[in-house]
Amino acid sequence: MDRAYQGKTGRIAVTVKIDEGPQWLVEKLAVEGITQVNRDEVTAGLASAGGQPFADTNLAFDRNQILAYYFERGFPNANLKSSWQPAGDPTMSMWSTQ
Repeated sequence: MDRAYQGKTGRIAVTVKIDEGPQWLVEKLAVEGITQVNRDEVTAGLASAGGQPFADTNLAFDRNQILAYYFERGFPNANLKSSWQPAGDPTMSMWSTQ
């Protein structure tokens, strides 16, 4: 940290170095248990899809979107369990819902 940035006292320069590491991608997404509604409607717009970046925030978004779909259509007791696991390729992951 430089406390006299560009020769001016009281100015501070901060350098941040980021080590990204390997990027994880979704290899496969499995949505199971859909029997009474249209599967394509339920899964349309999910953030997680094969080949897309994997993120826990995307899982949370997808979970909320699926449950909202069911709640809005008169299924107040809809429940969703999700899990993910690394795939064969260490930079890929698979997740599923039930």
